[in-house]
Amino acid sequence: MPHWVLVLALLATGCSAASSPPSTAALEPTPDAPAPLLMAAKVTLEFDPEGVTGSLEPLERVGAAEPPLGTSALVDMGQYLRGRLACSDCLRLQGVSLFDQRTVDVTFSVAHPFKESSGRWDLHLFDVRGHLAGTRPSTAFPGIGIPRTGQGLVPARAERLLANADGYSSFFDTVAAPALGIDTGPVNLRGYRFFWKDLTNGTFSRSAPQGFTDIQNPSGHNVLPVGGAHTDPKARATYRIVFSGTLPQEVTLVLAVDAMYGKTAPNGAPGAAKYFLPLFNQPMPVVLGVTSRDNTLREGITASGITLTVKVGDWQAGAGPLVNPDDFDFISSPPDTIPYDGEPASIRIDLPTILNEPVALSPLSNIDGVGSPLDPYVYELRVTNQRGAAAGSHYGLVQVLDAVLGVADAQPLVVARDGRTLVDFDDFATYQLFRVQVAAP
Repeated sequence: MPHWVLVLALLATGCSAASSPPSTAALEPTPDAPAPLLMAAKVTLEFDPEGVTGSLEPLERVGAAEPPLGTSALVDMGQYLRGRLACSDCLRLQGVSLFDQRTVDVTFSVAHPFKESSGRWDLHLFDVRGHLAGTRPSTAFPGIGIPRTGQGLVPARAERLLANADGYSSFFDTVAAPALGIDTGPVNLRGYRFFWKDLTNGTFSRSAPQGFTDIQNPSGHNVLPVGGAHTDPKARATYRIVFSGTLPQEVTLVLAVDAMYGKTAPNGAPGAAKYFLPLFNQPMPVVLGVTSRDNTLREGITASGITLTVKVGDWQAGAGPLVNPDDFDFISSPPDTIPYDGEPASIRIDLPTILNEPVALSPLSNIDGVGSPLDPYVYELRVTNQRGAAAGSHYGLVQVLDAVLGVADAQPLVVARDGRTLVDFDDFATYQLFRVQVAAP
């Protein structure tokens, strides 16, 4: 099942709207695929003895001119956002503040491009993620490979920027950065935060003909509904940025926001929209946490160890009934059917300064949970200090691969830097950075 990335030119606060809207048919994707959307902005933080200030500047995709409107590969969302019905400032920097002497909180908000009065009930968005990237210190995890088009698997390297990331993804470096003409260097994993985070089922119902009991007022499943405004508390997400030393005078970051957009409705009939949840959520896990217990790790003592607990939630957990992809139809199939099993498939943990080799769990066997975001799968494993690591804090990385990796034609297509070429993106995985402590002997 193909996907498309639609690269946006973000309109920041203060931009004016165009005098006339484009055709509403311009945004219609082919009816057989949800589509990730992308918008990005440069964020500048300036520090002085009085505190910290911030600014936001939109980033536009570089490269060739847009292909014709309505193509399945790329739609001119920039034009669509400039319509009289659309917002001219979908992303806002709401505030910055110092948390302590080396930590700053930056709050953004994301609004839906269309007001409720537009009646575009076919344009609800899901799993809105804001990927924050900078040039802060990073850590390599050679035991975990990140798929990169034309390069095979490359060693994971995660940027240590956020103290409160909901998860880590290679989306920024694989999709956003090339589209924006940004050279990311060796880093390939960035932390993200969810906007419009709602891990409940809300008003989604498998028995509802349109997926939601009220298509005009959807809730749950991390939905950003049409009409979602900056004033809604769920619109905001605060990023806690940690600096390794004293605060610099100025820092430049990039925030890339993506969201899943997928619906089935005849062109010109927004009220007939049908949502195949959880199919239109991100296929990757949405909840991922790593905690520890029974920590006996001691410097130089290879028999000492720690028990790691990994919690994974996935919208596709327990979903179904599964149908043969050849029999699945986005027009006639009921909204509770899905054409593939998208549950977590394997877990890999790398602690390069503690373990000789990464630990892999496959097949998975959970000790608790049903897999939903509110009741995630719980996995446990015990690791020992194989390298006799020194006392202190040690970084680890967990990778959760999704079962959709093994599905033919499931890899989404993304837009390369030239704005036209479609390239594969097949990193159906979610990552999380964590730390463990090794005590002195």
